[in-house]
Amino acid sequence: MSDGQRALEDVDHYGAPALWSVGSFLLPGVKVHELDVRLHADPCSEDPRLRETHLVVSTDDALDSFLTPDMAEAAGSRLIALGLAMQERARMARQVNAAAG
Repeated sequence: MSDGQRALEDVDHYGAPALWSVGSFLLPGVKVHELDVRLHADPCSEDPRLRETHLVVSTDDALDSFLTPDMAEAAGSRLIALGLAMQERARMARQVNAAAG
């Protein structure tokens, strides 16, 4: 096989990423945490779970999370709850700051 050719078992399918990142006022312009979610399927995998379409959640950590659609839906619901809790705490922080003058 030439350098430009790949074996069929090298074919992996990834969807476009959904990305989220957050910085810090202590480190302007720096992405402190990043999260990347993609659809994935590996049709030639020996693991039948990887042959089915699933989601991969990646951070800058070495480990990725491989989620079934049901697992991803549950994780998404927890992320929504986290986002709502973060917004509530932001409102509380504004109120405390306003009261302190």
